[in-house]
Amino acid sequence: MRNSESNVTPPQLPGEKVELEVFYPQAEQILPRIQSPLPFPPTLVETLAQTAAFVDRAGYLAKYAIEVCVKTGFWVDLLRC
Repeated sequence: MRNSESNVTPPQLPGEKVELEVFYPQAEQILPRIQSPLPFPPTLVETLAQTAAFVDRAGYLAKYAIEVCVKTGFWVDLLRC
């Protein structure tokens, strides 16, 4: 029978001092904001076709980003953090 209420406290490792630079949001917009409703296609078939095209493009960009990160060694630097 296992004791499900075991009280195991992990050892406290010394923390490392880290500095982080933060900024408050700017009062002025950097990019113009779209205030009007987005123009959705009139039919379900056209909506699905545009959605498929969007997902296809997003997949292409994700694949390209991974290939670039692998070639430049960015993943190795990212994993070290």
